[in-house]
Amino acid sequence: MEFMLQGFSIIRHDYGRGILIAVRDRPGLTWKTLDCTDFEPGDYLIQGVSVGDDRLRDAVSVYNVYASHCSAVDDWRFLEQIENLPGPSLVLGDFNARSPAWCASGLHNSNGKALEELLSDSGLQLLTSPTPTRLADRPGDSDTTIDLAFSAGEVPGDVFWAPTYHGASDHLLCESKSRLLSEINESLVSGIVPTEWCDSVLVPVPKPGKDHHRLEGHRIIAVQNLLGKVAESMVCERLASHLEPRMPPGMGAYRKGRSTWTNAGVVTHVISEAFERREQAVLVALDLQDAYNMVSLPKLAHRLLVLDTDVRLTRWIMAALRSRRCSMKCGRWMSDWTDVPTALPQGSPLSPICFNAYLQPIASIITPDNAILLCYADDITIVAWHRDISSAIGTAQEVVNNVKAACDHLDMVINPQKASVTVFGKRRPTQPLEAVVYGGEPISYSDQVKLLGVTLDPALTFNAHADSVRSRCVRALSTLKAAYSRGVDLRRISHLYRSLVLSRITYGLEIINPLKTTMDKLERIQNSALRLATGCPRQTPVTALRYMFDLPSIVDLHEVLRARAVCIVASDCGHPLHDFVNQALARAPLARLQRTGWLRDGTKALRGLCGRHKIRRSHLWSATPPAPDADGPSRSTSSAAPTVSYHHT
Repeated sequence: MEFMLQGFSIIRHDYGRGILIAVRDRPGLTWKTLDCTDFEPGDYLIQGVSVGDDRLRDAVSVYNVYASHCSAVDDWRFLEQIENLPGPSLVLGDFNARSPAWCASGLHNSNGKALEELLSDSGLQLLTSPTPTRLADRPGDSDTTIDLAFSAGEVPGDVFWAPTYHGASDHLLCESKSRLLSEINESLVSGIVPTEWCDSVLVPVPKPGKDHHRLEGHRIIAVQNLLGKVAESMVCERLASHLEPRMPPGMGAYRKGRSTWTNAGVVTHVISEAFERREQAVLVALDLQDAYNMVSLPKLAHRLLVLDTDVRLTRWIMAALRSRRCSMKCGRWMSDWTDVPTALPQGSPLSPICFNAYLQPIASIITPDNAILLCYADDITIVAWHRDISSAIGTAQEVVNNVKAACDHLDMVINPQKASVTVFGKRRPTQPLEAVVYGGEPISYSDQVKLLGVTLDPALTFNAHADSVRSRCVRALSTLKAAYSRGVDLRRISHLYRSLVLSRITYGLEIINPLKTTMDKLERIQNSALRLATGCPRQTPVTALRYMFDLPSIVDLHEVLRARAVCIVASDCGHPLHDFVNQALARAPLARLQRTGWLRDGTKALRGLCGRHKIRRSHLWSATPPAPDADGPSRSTSSAAPTVSYHHT
């Protein structure tokens, strides 16, 4: 990987421990590399540059040295060779040599004794002051001076020695990795977490569109100790791999291979299938209030043990969550430290996985055959379908009652202000609908619902979703216009386009099945953004704009994303739609029996992209070439049918 330092030219050797020289890019300063292959061979690395300046009479040769094991005087003979070269020279580097002549601790080692003996008969001048350059990283050790600097000849100007002092060893990354790993393993075995690992600073981040004068208008983020976060990440990886096969298919959050659109895709597929059966569907959206802060640690420990989590791992997790302290920071103001013995911290790697384990009883609720229950973090979605809308509402009410019983057992509370009920059907209900009740309070009906960023309307036309995306992209286009008018580089504008416009257009595009007019809205937004990002006039063909960004049209992109989503579902055995996709891929339905829906259309698109025989799970038939005749190839041109052989894949 190329290392770059702004304002400097880099000369580096990456073999061994590695050495590097950085030369300042300044007008009037010239440099060239020096050939160091003529020096006496030894256990050291050396590189050199000759630096010239208009203000200097002679160029100065600068050598960077890393010496490993040079315990004999002859190992340092290359210093005498540098001294005998014409012109002034500077020799700097890590010599790994300790001697009372320059070492702050007054220690000796074999490298230092040999180097000191050589310098006694040499004309090299030692520039190093008795200041530590390597700080001890173990208790009882002494700070030492092993980085040295020498000058040979008359060096013009003033030369001074000023080692940097950062309060830590410059060998930390090389030598302390095993030490850190040992401390983490010791903590895991003993179940004792150091207090400083669990200290967190709470930073309020304003929520968009909320009242920032109140605490409810902010999202509190916990900035945790770095070493503690590394240890939690290691535990999180082990816990996630253990819990993955024990999670129900309806648990969609914080799992590898599960995108944020997974649950929304399941809902749209279920509703589309209900429409094909001429049924209606009811969606109940519930939101857990203050979810992380309502988690009971004793019940969390019980849930982890029920899921067969290792006892030592569970003990360490509980210790990490119970020994936490936090302090609120706002600007320069910081509150006193406060113990936080309960709940899950925001920003901790352990919190999402532990929350999944805590909500596992809710996601595992057994539902009737005409209903499903999905969980994504603090969002709970219930979908029920039936020919009679009243029967569908009754089924949804039954599942809601089971959810309330599970929430009461886990001490979780549903936020009634964010709960909603939406009816999906090809025709509007003609009679008043029965209310869905949670805890004695009716849940209000809504004409549409926003599920994980995808807006669903009652007829699943996705016009509301396209309008929402279009309005957000129009605001983003104003940002691109402002950047273009202020002369921002087109490369940066293209980055803004991909992050502000293209990401919003493509999010959830694989699971929607919009009309042509809806796709045209998104197409026009993309074309306008491409003209701004490229700086091309309006007369430029749209095809050329797409070619410059290597982008297909929205229609083609929609087809590719749907096919990719089908591949993701087919490769995940625990996905809620895995069995359906495998059945659809096994044999294509007849044309008169084909149905609509994003998953069926995605399977069809995948067949069109890859070919039906490449994804078909059944037996393949292929023509076998005719066997060669004993007298040579036949000259007959008869149209005899080729033989057919049976191949199994």
